[in-house]
Amino acid sequence: MRGSHDMRRMPDHWRVFTVVTASVAMASMDGGMIPLVFSDIRREFSDTPQTTLAWVFTAYSIGLASFVVASGRLADRTGRRRMFIIGTALFVLGSGLCAIAPSPALLIAARLVQGSGHAIFTPASLGLILVAWPEDRRTAAIAAWITVGGIASGIGPTLGAVIVQNWSWRVAFGVNVMIGVPTLWRAFRLEVDTEKRADALLPDPLGIVLLSGSLAFLALTIVQGRTWGWTDPKILGSATLAVVLTVLFALRSKGHPAPVLDVNLLRGRTYRLSLVVSMLVTGPMNANLVMQPRFLEDAWHYTKLHAGIAVSPLPVLAGLAAPIASRYADRYGHRNAILLGTAMTSIGLLSYGLLPGSVPHYWTNFFPGVALAGIGTWGFAISMINAAAVTDMSSENFGVGVAILQTFRQIGGMLGTAMFFGMYGNAAPEDALSTLKHIWLFFSIPPVLALLLAFRYSKGLGVRTVSTAPPSSAGASAAPAPT
Repeated sequence: MRGSHDMRRMPDHWRVFTVVTASVAMASMDGGMIPLVFSDIRREFSDTPQTTLAWVFTAYSIGLASFVVASGRLADRTGRRRMFIIGTALFVLGSGLCAIAPSPALLIAARLVQGSGHAIFTPASLGLILVAWPEDRRTAAIAAWITVGGIASGIGPTLGAVIVQNWSWRVAFGVNVMIGVPTLWRAFRLEVDTEKRADALLPDPLGIVLLSGSLAFLALTIVQGRTWGWTDPKILGSATLAVVLTVLFALRSKGHPAPVLDVNLLRGRTYRLSLVVSMLVTGPMNANLVMQPRFLEDAWHYTKLHAGIAVSPLPVLAGLAAPIASRYADRYGHRNAILLGTAMTSIGLLSYGLLPGSVPHYWTNFFPGVALAGIGTWGFAISMINAAAVTDMSSENFGVGVAILQTFRQIGGMLGTAMFFGMYGNAAPEDALSTLKHIWLFFSIPPVLALLLAFRYSKGLGVRTVSTAPPSSAGASAAPAPT
C-alpha cells in the first residue's frame, strides 16, 4: 500500500517514467540473462540438438523484427498507453510460459510471444515519455530512458549467473513476471495517454505474416544447412520459400497504404546505406553476445558467475562511450565516427579469434574484445548509424524511419545468431576453443565490409550539428539491444 501511496504523490511525468522504464529494464535484463542461462537450457533438454535450441534466440528476434513498425502505427491509432499495456502483458505472458515450458517447442513459441511483446511496448513507452514530460526536459528524460536500459543490460549477465547457480534457468524468466505484473498494475492506473488518431491507417497484417515467414525460413536454412546438408530437399525448399516470401513482401510493401516497410524511405541514399551498414555490424555482435559466455564456460571453464561478471562491462562501456561518440561526430562528422566504430568492431572480433589460448588470461586476451565491442560497436558505430540514418528524411518520418532501422538491426542480429549456431552445430565442449576462434575470425569480416561501405557517407555529414534527429534516434543503441 505504501508503494501505491508514493506513486500517487509522485508528479505525473515521473509516474510515467518509472512505469515505462520498468518494462524497458525488464526486457534489457532478459536480453543479458539469456546467453548466460542458455547452457543450462541445453543441459535440461540434452536430447534436443543445439541447432534446434538456437530458435530460443531466433524466435525472439523474429517477433521483435516483425512487429516494431506495425506496433508504432497501432499506437498512433489506438493510443500508446493501451499498446504499452498490451505489449508488456504479452512479454510477461511469454516469460511465464518460458518459465514453465515442458518442451523446447513450447519454450521457442513462448520466446516468439516475448519478442512480439517487446516490439509492441518499446515504441509506446518512448511515446508516453514524450507526451508526459515538459518539452524542455524531454531530452534528459530520453537520455535517462536509454541509461536505464543500459544499466539493466549490464546487470543481466551477472543476475542470470546468480540465478542459475542458486536456482534454475526458469527462475530467470520468472524475474520478468515479478517485475511485469506490478508494472502492468501501475500502467492501468496511469492517466496520461496520447491523442488517438482515428484517421491513422492500420498496419498491413499480411505484410507482417510475409516478413515473419521469410525470416523464419531464412533462419531455418542457415541454422540447419550444415546439419541436414545444403543439397537436402528440406533446405532447398526452405531457401526457396524464404526467397518467394521476401519477393511477395517487397511487392506487398509497394502496394499497401500502410506497409511494414515504407519503400519511399529507401529513396534516401544515406538511409539505405545505414540499413546495410547496421545489419553488417549487429549480425556479428549479436552472435558475439551468445559466443562470449559459451567460450568462457566451455573453453576456459569459468563458473557461471565469473562468466557473467566477465561480460558485464560491455554495456557499461557502451553507455560511457555514447556521449563521447556524439561529441566526436559533432566535430569530425558521422562518417568518421562510424569508420572508427566499425574498425574497432572488426579488431575486437579479430582479437577473440587470435589471442585466447587454453589458459585463461582475461585482461590481456579477452577484455580487449569486450572493450572494443562496447566502445566501438555500440558506443560509436550503432549510435552514429542511427543519427546518420535520419539526416535525409523529413521530421514526420522520423518515427517510422527509426522503427524500420530497428527492424533491419533485428534482422541482422537474427542472421548473425543463426549463422553462429549453423557453424557451431552440435560441437562438443572440448572443441569449443578452436571452433569458436574460427567463428570469431569469420565474423570479423562483415564489419570490414561495413567500414568500406561507410566511406560512402558524405564527409561533412553531422559536422557541428548539435542534433540532426530526435534525441532518441542518436542514442537508442548506446547499449546492446536484447538478443
